[in-house]
Amino acid sequence: MAKLASHVKGELEVQCSFAEPETSNEFETTLLSGAFGISLIRHAKQITFGPSHNPASDKLGGNLARFYRERGGLLGMGQNCSLVCVDPGHSLPPKLRAYARHEDRDFPLDRSGFHQLLSSMAQLLGFHYFLNSSTVSDLTSFVFECFVNSQEHGQSTLSTNSVARQGVRALMMDKVVIKSTTKHNSLSEEMQKYIARSSEAAGGKLGLGLVCMTVADQGDGIQHTLPPDTPNETPIQRFARAFTADVTRKPKGDIKRGRGLSNALSAAHRMRARIEIHSSGVHFVQDFSLEDSEYPQLDVAAIVEDPSTKGCGTVVSIWVPEFESGLDQRELFDRKNLLPVA
Repeated sequence: MAKLASHVKGELEVQCSFAEPETSNEFETTLLSGAFGISLIRHAKQITFGPSHNPASDKLGGNLARFYRERGGLLGMGQNCSLVCVDPGHSLPPKLRAYARHEDRDFPLDRSGFHQLLSSMAQLLGFHYFLNSSTVSDLTSFVFECFVNSQEHGQSTLSTNSVARQGVRALMMDKVVIKSTTKHNSLSEEMQKYIARSSEAAGGKLGLGLVCMTVADQGDGIQHTLPPDTPNETPIQRFARAFTADVTRKPKGDIKRGRGLSNALSAAHRMRARIEIHSSGVHFVQDFSLEDSEYPQLDVAAIVEDPSTKGCGTVVSIWVPEFESGLDQRELFDRKNLLPVA
């Protein structure tokens, strides 16, 4: 979804192998039912359906809008679900407003309401115990801070960005089911080792597997949410500075809208979680389950340039295990309990 930010609107020709969906149930079974599909339709110059490549009917846009409204912007079930924010008309989808705690046109949720939203998404995927331990506060904080940051900065302000203020933002939840027969060949070696540590350290208490929560947008990237500190400041240096405490463009005292990405980093550290960020030409991975540090420290050496994602928005992901009971994440990855991986 984020990579679509690098394409000009009306540039893509989309060929769908399936028939044009008309009802909400039909949309639910296609790739058009999520954040990527909605963004794809908005970028397309022409869309065809079926083996005969029939042009999309005039009703496609209206049918998609009806499906979106019926689901309240919370789309998907089974393996994944997404809360989709469509700018400018549905920057706050109905499902998000349902948990509003105060009057605010831009962001009416606090952490308590946001936790309720995450719980409703978890139920769609069949998860029960990754939001019930004392880890829940940290996980809510991490996702809340990243989502608020995306809400405030995920709309491009650069004149060179083709999506401009017509982008799509999403909070996505995916489940990685772990069984003894499960193969994860499509995952990186580091990710496979994290899964192995989760499975072994849980001592048989792992439930469905891992929860991956992602906040994605089509904005200009985290490093562009701050003005340059010096004329020669590099994108990597500015990216790192965005995670420094008290470095924010939010008005002082505006706590309800989040306290910045430094809070997200602290929450990931407390959970001993693995995080990965793609930010418009910058890539960053940090696995706190491997660290002994008492205080959260951004691994600046892990921030690298990634030219292939330049102009492609921001994607922030965090992985946490789901347990058979309310086992705490911090207990799981306590150094004295951590088992080595060969």
